[in-house]
Parts: sequence; C-alpha cells; structure tokens
Amino acid sequence: MSEAPEDNEVLGYRWLLLRHGQTNYNAAGIVQGSSDTSRLSAEGVEQARQLGTFLATLQIDQVYVSPLARAQQTLQQAEEVAGQQFGAGKVQVIKDLREVDLHEWEGLYKEQIKQLWPDIYSQWRGDCPRDFRLESGKYPIRELWSRAVGVWQQILEAAAAEQGPQPLLGQKSSLLTGHNGINQALLASALGLSEESFRKFEFSNCGVAEVVWNPGEDRARMWRWLYPARSAWKTVDETRAELMHASDMDCDTEMEASSPVPSPCAN
Repeated sequence: MSEAPEDNEVLGYRWLLLRHGQTNYNAAGIVQGSSDTSRLSAEGVEQARQLGTFLATLQIDQVYVSPLARAQQTLQQAEEVAGQQFGAGKVQVIKDLREVDLHEWEGLYKEQIKQLWPDIYSQWRGDCPRDFRLESGKYPIRELWSRAVGVWQQILEAAAAEQGPQPLLGQKSSLLTGHNGINQALLASALGLSEESFRKFEFSNCGVAEVVWNPGEDRARMWRWLYPARSAWKTVDETRAELMHASDMDCDTEMEASSPVPSPCAN
C-alpha cells in the first residue's frame, strides 16, 4: 500500500459529512428513524458545542442540513460557539438528508422491537442489509441508498454549476449535517459501494467524515475520518481492499466456529 498523502497534496472539492449530537432517544435506546420528536440531550448539546470549536477552524462554503430538529440543533449550537454562520449563511435544507425511514419501528424501544419482531430485528442487525424488510413491506436500506445517490446528484450538480469550466482544486468545501444512517449511505455510495456496506462506516455522535469528490467525476477520489479523531486519507481501492479483508476474516472465524453454510446473500 502506498504512503498516505499529506493534507495539502489532496486536491479536490471536499464534502464534510456530520452526524448530529446525542439525543434523548439515543440515550434511552429508542429508535428514531426519520421521526422528528427527539431533541439533543445535555450531552448532545455539549458535543455540538465542542464540535463548533473545531469547525470554526475549517473553510466551509456551503451548508446542507437535514430537516430534522436534532440535525438543525447541532448546527445551531456549533455555529453559536464558532461565532459565525458556516457557509456565510448559505444553508439549504434537503429533505432526503433525513435519517433512514423505519416506519412502524419509530418511537419504540429497541427491546420492544426485539420482542415484537425478533426475526426481523435479527435481519436488521444481520449481514444482508439490502434484504432487510419490515413487516409493512418496506425495504429501508434500499430506499436509503437511493436517497443518498439522489442527494449526491443534486449537490454535485450545484457545485458544477458554481465552479464553471475550471476545476476546483481544494478551493471549496461543503458541510452536510445529517444522521448516522444517511451519512453511511452517502459515504459508501460516494465510494461506489452497495447497500451491503451498511454498518461498515458507523458515525459517532458529532462524528465527521471528509470526502473528496470533484463535480463531473464518477466517484470520490478519497476519504478520511476528520473528527473527533483524524485518520489517514484512503482511496477507493484501499477501502475496498480493507472491507474485503475484513469480510474474509469474518468468514474464516465463522467456518472455525461451525460447519459451512450457504451465504444468506447468495441469491
């Protein structure tokens, strides 16, 4: 594997994917989905304010935000500490930046869901996210990926219109304030990965990932975790190789623990 590039060597349009701070539902173990009844907890407010100190050091030219209150609260708290409106007040609410739609599960405790739908809950936590299906017939992860692809199309087109004929080599950066599920789908789809990579890129509360993707290009060039801890830049090929290696290791462990069985995602 080649040596990771220095930050000033990474050229391109940068997209910052931010998850909201902890909510009262997070703390209580209640499923939120795309419902809009939860609010930031005291810890979540503190997380957002600490984040604001960090974001104040970055160039942010445009802000996109989920319509849900917990994402907007996080942005507001961060801006208050930073003493500025990120993106010079250029904020656009995008409906499809909301969290994954979990329909009949929303507002229920996780323990209630385990008791009411044990098999479906096992599928939710299982190895085939694309095939996760609620009793109502909905496929939440498939729909989530579709939304993420649509969001990228929308904001990349806007960035292309803004930049004109000349490429933006490290000169622009946008902040997307969303949720764990939609951010995973945004990151994975930017790298050309399918729904089967769901849960491979979990965002902590107020966690930020940075993606370099130039308008007009087929997929992102590279990405890294930016906050609360900064990781090395990774290319798409490096990320794919790591996921493949992790999958092979999981399969080896399962084969040692039990007799081989057909993959549930084979069909």
